[in-house]
Amino acid sequence: PWDNLDVSTLTNDGRTILRRSLEWAGLTSTFCDADYIPDTKLGEFLTSAYGSNNIQGLTYLPQGKTFNGVAVPADGAWISVNYADGRFYMTDTAGNYLTDMAPPIGAPTGVAYVGSGTWADHLVVIAQTPGEVQFYDLTGTLVSSFSTTLLGSAGATGVTFLDTTASGVYDGHLAISDSNADKVFLATQSGSLVSSFDTSAFSLRTNDLAHIPGSDKLLLIDRDAIVYVVDFAGTVLGQYDVAPFGATVPEALAVNLETCDHVAGDDTPDLVVTLGQSAGS
Repeated sequence: PWDNLDVSTLTNDGRTILRRSLEWAGLTSTFCDADYIPDTKLGEFLTSAYGSNNIQGLTYLPQGKTFNGVAVPADGAWISVNYADGRFYMTDTAGNYLTDMAPPIGAPTGVAYVGSGTWADHLVVIAQTPGEVQFYDLTGTLVSSFSTTLLGSAGATGVTFLDTTASGVYDGHLAISDSNADKVFLATQSGSLVSSFDTSAFSLRTNDLAHIPGSDKLLLIDRDAIVYVVDFAGTVLGQYDVAPFGATVPEALAVNLETCDHVAGDDTPDLVVTLGQSAGS
């Protein structure tokens, strides 16, 4: 029915909106709904059970991938980084150990799987020493990096990948938190700053963050165990406390891209908790 559609009078913005509308109309379901406030703990596991005692970052790795020669299970896997030993650890979503490796990371504090763009199928890592955003392939090889000073950050802590956003403006970009400067930076995969916002009015020491798939929203987690829902301008849209679920000193935050569960990692009891909504919520 669109074969004879006349787009000659549309502006460039109009054509972009039309194109994205048609793309969205053709999709059945590319992502689940993670835009909610959890009210129940669905599960937990101890990272110390496989020797990881200082988890600082966490990301979901989808099925069909192979990490360090080990196939990712059908329901996906978790990749975490350990600040103390600089290692990658992979577990299944229930926390069962699968593999680990020691790439040349200096004090990693954040990790995210990059699903598209220049560094598709790579892991982006925040390395506090030497203050870089680093890209690793799934064999653990460092392939590229840029200094966090390009963004105006001297102490970046967390990172998340923005795959599909509601506006399309930030598709394929990165969001990076700085718990020392209390800021969040939105940047391209090459390190060009797009925008930033300050979190000090509502949150100090934002340790990590996660993108709500398909939206222009982020989840930010701070040292006080509060998760804030914010838009890309830093406006607070909601919040919840993860301490009642066992994560009292959280350092890591992620979204399960298959189930849209919220997942928080705590480096003090070395605990990862999976959160969701109870039936009827």
